[in-house]
Amino acid sequence: MSKPVLVIAIEDENYLLPLELGLAERLFETAQIEVISDRAYFEEFFAVPRSIDLMIVDESFYVPELSRHNIKKTFLLSEDADAWDEDEGQSKPESQPVVHIFKYLDLQVLMNCIIPAQWGGTKTQRDRTQVIVVISAQGGAGCTTVALGLGACLKQSLKRTLYINPRTYQSFSFYLENKTALSMQGCAKMRMSRAEIYADMKSELQQEGIVYLPALPSARHALAIEENAYIRLIRGAQQSGEYDAIIVDVGNELTAGMIALLDAATKVLVVTNQDRSAAFKLQVLLHNIRCSDKEKFHFVCSRYDAASDNAYVTDPLANGIKMDEYIEKVCPEQLGSVRALAKIEGLQRVAYTLM
Repeated sequence: MSKPVLVIAIEDENYLLPLELGLAERLFETAQIEVISDRAYFEEFFAVPRSIDLMIVDESFYVPELSRHNIKKTFLLSEDADAWDEDEGQSKPESQPVVHIFKYLDLQVLMNCIIPAQWGGTKTQRDRTQVIVVISAQGGAGCTTVALGLGACLKQSLKRTLYINPRTYQSFSFYLENKTALSMQGCAKMRMSRAEIYADMKSELQQEGIVYLPALPSARHALAIEENAYIRLIRGAQQSGEYDAIIVDVGNELTAGMIALLDAATKVLVVTNQDRSAAFKLQVLLHNIRCSDKEKFHFVCSRYDAASDNAYVTDPLANGIKMDEYIEKVCPEQLGSVRALAKIEGLQRVAYTLM
């Protein structure tokens, strides 16, 4: 039986990415999803007759000529807050082929309104593959140590784990025995950022305790690789069903794409240190992300020294933030490899809570 076809046509990629990831997570193998963000490709795509089960299209893309195609249901994303009556949310889509919907609804509400019940939208891919984003409010907080160590601990528990680092500058190979950077062929594939990017990049993946994409040989912008390439790579890996967990090491790069990843992630680990400066910077970070979901967000204090002052206990700057876990400070010898990181007890406890 063929899968229903879902087409998403939205020009604003900052809006598109969280919606694309959210729909991919919910629908997984249920639907065939086609994503269009380029106007020229939109015109080319609809230059031939199309048969589409569900279309989500922004007002800027919508043209009356779409009615010539066999589109069973169209949701037209509108800037008008009055375009959608939530009280009628269950009846309007069933009775109209084109439904106006307010585009700035909460993401989960929007998806609940759009996804047909018969598509199995209540069953999510997060039950199969967790996307765990590791983020920090400051550089040098130990984000990469936590991300790689968490992956190693999950691997020890027989969880299939993929590590992705989408940062502008990538130096995580310090923890690897094989410090070879991503090949120039691999960089070219990332630069192309095709819809099939995960299939393109599978041959470039390496394994050393965990599966990982090698670090870039130079800065991402110098190689003309957009962060969207990483987001689509993560989506493809998630849809493949080949991993129990995908760990995304964001660090302190709070770009629009990374915020989209936070919204779509299964879990978010916020890494900090115990000093006053770290507590203040964490407050600034929390003012810029949505972190009200207590089940999703976990706060981890890295490099913890019980003999030193802990701002999250004693300082008003911490504003009552409570740590979910403390990861003990270790000697440099314990940071020499991914396998060594798996022996850190604090990281083992964090991994246990996510299993």
